[in-house]
Parts: sequence; structure tokens; C-alpha cells
Amino acid sequence: MTDMTVTFRNTLEKDAESVAFAIEVAMREARSCPAPILHMNADGLVIEYNSASTGAKIFEKISRLQTNNS
Repeated sequence: MTDMTVTFRNTLEKDAESVAFAIEVAMREARSCPAPILHMNADGLVIEYNSASTGAKIFEKISRLQTNNS
């Protein structure tokens, strides 16, 4: 029997410093309640938060995933 386990590794287009800065900026603009949510979707890293100034729900893409052209 062969092992059908596949490991997927997604790499972000932006470097760690750029990603950290983008998260920091979003956290400054976000309300603390409800807490902002950082998650991966199909094409990148996204932060979801409510704006401190307007209360509107915002989905901001922090970084897209690198495309694999091999």
C-alpha cells in the first residue's frame, strides 16, 4: 500500500517584515471587541476586523500566496 499523504506548503508573496507591518496597521484600525481574526483563505492571508471609526466589517488581504509556475 502506498502512502497517499501530501503535504502542502503555501508561501506568501510578501516577506515577514511586510506582513508584520500590515498586521500592525490593521490592528491599529480595528476595534478590540470583537477581536480581529487572522486567517488563510484560498489565495492569501487575510485579516477580518471591525473598523474602530465606522464599525464596518473589513476584510483586508495582508499578502497573496506565491504562484507556483513549475
